[in-house]
Amino acid sequence: MAVIETLAIKGLTTLTSGIVKKFVDLGWNKVVDEFEASFSDIELRRFCSSCDEYVNIRTLYSSDKDVFINDVYVPLFMRPSNGDHDRYEISNLSYYSEGITNIIGKAGQGKSTFLRKMLLNEITQGNCIPVFF
Repeated sequence: MAVIETLAIKGLTTLTSGIVKKFVDLGWNKVVDEFEASFSDIELRRFCSSCDEYVNIRTLYSSDKDVFINDVYVPLFMRPSNGDHDRYEISNLSYYSEGITNIIGKAGQGKSTFLRKMLLNEITQGNCIPVFF
């Protein structure tokens, strides 16, 4: 848990404090109470602990122990479905979409690893509270 906790607690605390301030400004005191209870320091640490299982993975070379995703992640290249020549390297992606994004690929091409890396990026940048399922 130390890796995620170290990277994320400060960012998530800043983010949740900003959200609480907006609720206070709106006078939504009941929401403030619920939000503060849900995102207390203890709950944020619990959240980080649950994320830890997603950023530590096993590979073919380390099948007996977990490795941190940043130690083995190789950036992906993406291209729009309508552009054959446009390729974009995906390394420190921070992603937000109001719609649905579909990540397509064959088995073993790294879709789940890509999503795990994106989860880690969002946690460390502290711009949103990511949900991985």
